[in-house]
Amino acid sequence: NEGTCSVGGKSEWKQSDVSNGITGTLREWLSCAGVTMDTNPGHIGDEQAIGLPPHLRTMGFELNLILEYTTDKATYPDYSIICLVTAHVVPAWQTRTSTDYVLFGALDAGRRTWRNRLAHGVVVKLKVTGEFRKFDFKKFMDFFVSSLVLLQLPFHISEFIALYMLGFISEIHRSAKRSKLNVSNDFYSTIARMLVAEMGFRGLMRGQFRAGIKNLAGLTSADLYRHIADVFDEEIQKDVLQRHELQRMAIATFSHLDRDEKGVINCHDFIRECTSNESISVKNAARLFDEEQGYGLLQRVLDNSHNQRMKIFAKTDSQVDIRRSMNISEGSDDDDGTGLDESAEELTPRTSSVKSAKSPRENSAASLGNKGDLVRGEGNVF
Repeated sequence: NEGTCSVGGKSEWKQSDVSNGITGTLREWLSCAGVTMDTNPGHIGDEQAIGLPPHLRTMGFELNLILEYTTDKATYPDYSIICLVTAHVVPAWQTRTSTDYVLFGALDAGRRTWRNRLAHGVVVKLKVTGEFRKFDFKKFMDFFVSSLVLLQLPFHISEFIALYMLGFISEIHRSAKRSKLNVSNDFYSTIARMLVAEMGFRGLMRGQFRAGIKNLAGLTSADLYRHIADVFDEEIQKDVLQRHELQRMAIATFSHLDRDEKGVINCHDFIRECTSNESISVKNAARLFDEEQGYGLLQRVLDNSHNQRMKIFAKTDSQVDIRRSMNISEGSDDDDGTGLDESAEELTPRTSSVKSAKSPRENSAASLGNKGDLVRGEGNVF
């Protein structure tokens, strides 16, 4: 090959030929380095050195042998492992001083003599380097998956499929993605849905529209089961849902809404669940109009809702007539006594049953079990 030289009569040594090592003369190694003993050391290297002797032999030098191991199949397809040996000569003073000492005998009056010799030589240094390359499928997969995660390709692919490749469902997804969050506008729509949820709960309580929320008895498990049965009546008639499956649905819904295990679902539980998917919850709606709710420095700089909030406060405070009508309506509600309407008499038997010696949850479970079926939930018996 181009750029090779011969050492020991060979330019390529196989593994079977190097059991005792690679041997060659100094002249051969210097020839591989492109110099001789008579080469001017000032001409070696990129920079021209000044003040050096005219020949390498008169100053000495370093002979660096670099052994580079590689597994380059593209360049060397016939060999699995290749060791490339490269020779480099570095001009450097290499000196050694030796002294010969002679003591003559008594016949010569015990004279002594010695001779000092300064020699220049060669220092051989060996350096091993290189790399072995091998395809590792596990590392490739780790790199591939990590790249996908860092580039968020799975997210973008699934987003593209959901937005453009699912037919009319993609139109719904695109419409939802284009919707913008506006705290001020969403607040009023959330309040409207809260009022609708309140009126819906009053309807479930057999039309108790005049009583205050705190005076409503609450929805028992039997009431919830009866309403769910009405909703899924068509599925029951078509044998899509069986009676025990419907009871299981009622138990799961009742347990989810009655998080505090009061035995009944009150109006607050119902409103909370109806607005669970809203951006603004009941708690956040209250904090938005709480005058003691402060704003941090970062919120004031990056969020303009504070200014909108102050404008709303100023506008509402200026509407005196509406505020006066609210105060009159609030006073008339206080004069209604208990605040219960005529439908309270119809609910007296159920209310009295809730005040029995059993807990509200046991009474609610008993009322659902009076239908003649044993209803079991996940770890609970109603």
